[in-house]
Amino acid sequence: MKGDLHFEAVYPHPPERVWQALTDSAELSQWLMPNDFQPRLGHKFQFRSRPAPGWDGVVNCEVIELDPPRRLAYTWRGG
Repeated sequence: MKGDLHFEAVYPHPPERVWQALTDSAELSQWLMPNDFQPRLGHKFQFRSRPAPGWDGVVNCEVIELDPPRRLAYTWRGG
């Protein structure tokens, strides 16, 4: 789709460890942004950060794919 972004990365860790870093709300907060993420298909959540000029600091998301511990996809819409 036009406008979609797709990222892939390979890390030298077992899939279960990478999965934890991507799906544990507290761990995700440490390296990305505070959030109310839950690894549940259809879950709507937010990342929150300090607002900046032209951005309210909120990213609205929804989990759209979930296949532990191999695949995670969610939407990302910022204000």
